[in-house]
Amino acid sequence: MNHTPVINTVIKNLVVLTTLIIGLCASLSAEAPNLIENPTFANAADSGLPPGWSAYPGGSGLKGLPEGGLQIHDSSKSKGLGAIQWLPAQAGATYTLSGDFTGEGGLFVYITFTSKIPVKAANTSDVTLEEKRQWFKPVPAGGSPISFSATAPTGTTNLRIWIYSPSSGTTNLVAKNMTLTSNGAGQPSAPSAESASNHAPNSDVSAVLDYSTNGWSEDELSSDWVVSGTAQSTSSYASAGRRQLVIRDTDSKGTVAVAKWLPIKPGQRCSATMLLEGSNGLSAYFRFYRERPVSDADNKAQLLTNKSRWVKGGEEAEITAIAPGDASWVQFELYSPSASTCDLAVSKLSLKRVDDPVAAKAVATGLYDWMNFEGGDFSESANLEGSTRKIVAKSEGPVREGEYSYIAQLSKKRERTEVVGQRSPAYGVARYGWSIFVPEDFDANTMFSIVTQWHDWGTGKEYPQDGGAPTHLYISNGQWRFKLRHQGEGHTTDNHQFMLGSVDEDRGKWVDWVLEINFQAEGDGGWMKLYKDDKLVADYEGTTWYEGKDKGPFFKMGIYKGSNKWQGEEAGAQLLFDAYRMAIGENSTYEQVAPSAYTPRSQG
Repeated sequence: MNHTPVINTVIKNLVVLTTLIIGLCASLSAEAPNLIENPTFANAADSGLPPGWSAYPGGSGLKGLPEGGLQIHDSSKSKGLGAIQWLPAQAGATYTLSGDFTGEGGLFVYITFTSKIPVKAANTSDVTLEEKRQWFKPVPAGGSPISFSATAPTGTTNLRIWIYSPSSGTTNLVAKNMTLTSNGAGQPSAPSAESASNHAPNSDVSAVLDYSTNGWSEDELSSDWVVSGTAQSTSSYASAGRRQLVIRDTDSKGTVAVAKWLPIKPGQRCSATMLLEGSNGLSAYFRFYRERPVSDADNKAQLLTNKSRWVKGGEEAEITAIAPGDASWVQFELYSPSASTCDLAVSKLSLKRVDDPVAAKAVATGLYDWMNFEGGDFSESANLEGSTRKIVAKSEGPVREGEYSYIAQLSKKRERTEVVGQRSPAYGVARYGWSIFVPEDFDANTMFSIVTQWHDWGTGKEYPQDGGAPTHLYISNGQWRFKLRHQGEGHTTDNHQFMLGSVDEDRGKWVDWVLEINFQAEGDGGWMKLYKDDKLVADYEGTTWYEGKDKGPFFKMGIYKGSNKWQGEEAGAQLLFDAYRMAIGENSTYEQVAPSAYTPRSQG
């Protein structure tokens, strides 16, 4: 048999295949140039840094060599030494970084993806989306350079290359060459003004960060967490040890805090489970922001809502919160305030973000805050104050809507039990709806029981107290009453009182309330309308708030007596609450918050 035609065909195909492979390799080479400016660290003048590179953190051990290369001679275990370069980046692209080092020791090389370039290198963690690092050490003669890859997340506009000798170690290396390539076509284009914003990615960001499994490292604390406070010293500090984060605050006038930033979507549920070991306690916070603030001054402008819980040493605690509308970032913070001290180790911490369809639907309808307890818990509340409270299922007692309500139980010689909602903006229209069930045996004949408050604590400029609580709905001597507290003439406090009728006719049933109010200082067109069971019972025009405020009041509902010497019986100090909603802005509506708009009273 003549095999020549077959052999010729095979040879021909091999030639074609070889040509394709060569072309593909050439194409890949053309599509993956080195993106780093001055990758060989050349042209250093007078032993300074090579062009394209900046010192962070700097020191005398960092310098460019006349023959090329960057020397990193770090002889201190407390300072650290490094160099950085910023480059534009594209979300979704995978970047591969390799480096060639000679000398002794080792160091970390980072790829940090950010939503913008910060004004200062020290503020990089404020705009960081994701970060990946690799330990680099000298490559033996003939060996391949060390390399690693990282993919830019949604929202990325820039990346930072960081060559860093950490403060916990020493090294004496020379970086000879760095190469950064991308799987994209050519160098990424510079980001547009829109893509360079601080908005978090609008994608599925559900995640679990479990530090009880992964443990902690000093470098992780410095790169992934923001450490702050006024008491960072040898006696008050936050530091990372093996599998623990230590927060020690010995200064009762100073503060210590560590915080983690995460992207978030409106309506997502965040939770943190933690175990603290040691003495005293601290506050755990979830704070939600429109955009990630770039400065302390920007923090107030971007902050939407927050939720906190006090966590004691020896307590395994959980805090949950739901991201409000317009939220794109959440900050989790462990904070030792100026009024207290602590010596704690965070031996367990798990952070989660999960989608919550019910919460997402509420946010989509324009609600700013709500508590209908349909999760069977108090996770929708911003905080809990005072003594006993519990969730009541429909099979156990009265429920205004859905399957659950909340019962406030004021124990003998206790003064308060309340759940706390969010603050409104400092000025403008806000609408609130909620429902209260008055049991037949509720003691309505004491001097007063405050059952709903709009508390003005912590809102900016302070005004003299008037001897009573801020704006509130209360029961006194068998009557419903409402007090609107506001600025008087000049720097004074004034109030208006409204009598709303007997409580007795409302026993044994749900009473729906709606407050519509325009929070304004004197002369700025304030007004207030209060509805009971959809009937207008108070109508007022005039001052409703104060000048010089930077935040609005926060909502609370429960029972507050104002004195722990109250001698009432526990059976006579129970009220139930349900169906709380809040909407803000002139375009908000009565129907967004009214309990009857969701469930008619005949079904309550």
